[in-house]
Amino acid sequence: MIQRLNNVRKISIQSFKMKDPPQKATGYYYNIYIHHDGEDMFPKEWAVGQGTDGYNHPFLTFAPPYHADVGYLDHEGFHVFQYMSNSPGFAYSGDSAWYIEATATWFDNYRNYKRNDLGFGCGAIEAIPHQALWHSNDNGAPGDPINWSTGVRQYAMSVLLFYMTEIAKISRSALIKGFYGNVSELPQEHLFRKTIGARKLRQIFADWASHNVNDFDYLRKAQVESSREEVTFYGDKTLFRPYAISSSINAVLNKRRAPPKKYRPRGWSYNTIKLNTNGNTGFYRVRINGISKGSERATSYFEARVVITGTRKTRFVKINMRRGLIGNIRVKLVNGDKMMFLVIAAVPSHVKGNQNYNYTFLITR
Repeated sequence: MIQRLNNVRKISIQSFKMKDPPQKATGYYYNIYIHHDGEDMFPKEWAVGQGTDGYNHPFLTFAPPYHADVGYLDHEGFHVFQYMSNSPGFAYSGDSAWYIEATATWFDNYRNYKRNDLGFGCGAIEAIPHQALWHSNDNGAPGDPINWSTGVRQYAMSVLLFYMTEIAKISRSALIKGFYGNVSELPQEHLFRKTIGARKLRQIFADWASHNVNDFDYLRKAQVESSREEVTFYGDKTLFRPYAISSSINAVLNKRRAPPKKYRPRGWSYNTIKLNTNGNTGFYRVRINGISKGSERATSYFEARVVITGTRKTRFVKINMRRGLIGNIRVKLVNGDKMMFLVIAAVPSHVKGNQNYNYTFLITR
């Protein structure tokens, strides 16, 4: 346990230029409590996590067997070195709280990638893909349920961060340097405007969403299956909507369609339109028209992809979106193509709140 946490410290300080908790300066030890519910003097509500004592010193709590699990040690250990962050925009509250949990889970994910039971949150993303990127426990829209399915998203967004660093090859340090950069912007705003940039981040997000639709092809199959089982067991099935629309391609042909209002994508989320080809082949024209303003009048911006699956190798097609609103592309279905998915990501410059972004699509021959 101590060896693993010391290793977390070494990486955090040397590679990511993070800081020790306040105990280093005040001359006290950092305390770690391994507690047994009902069998010791510690509060019964203690679980696994970091708290702060009456002297403003952080501490960790673990319940067996998690104190011996490298994934939990990596996640909670990373929180230790986030503690002294000097960036007010990265506070553990509101629309920034998600990033503290997502980066700690990402740290665990990339360090322990070969574990099949790794808690990648892909199943939670798949179940409710239209939820805002920054959704956490206390910043939902009025009427949003607060339960496991909605609260787990802040951890599950580590899947996006994993894709960014391990697949899109964004440097790992780029995701972390904002903690100690005296940043007033929200984490997602800092990534969008400075660290990565609007154009690149939008493209990465839409590419990530399209590979999610292709069975999360950047993860190990056992990890994906494990996460889906977890979501099925713990999740609220009344909230699941992996496909905003699921239909045959014939049923939507020549009919302009829009997603149900309840499932319109919120900021930095996406819809998937699932279309069964029913064996049809030939050329199809796909048109997408984004509504220029979100539900609370923020300027809309969309990225879109077509994903075609079947007996052949999966094909990914980018739809160029003029001004982030209008897309038009011709795609060809061939023998063996079974499904065509439209992936429509709302990626506006407005990066907070819960407004949704509407659009229509039309498929013709």
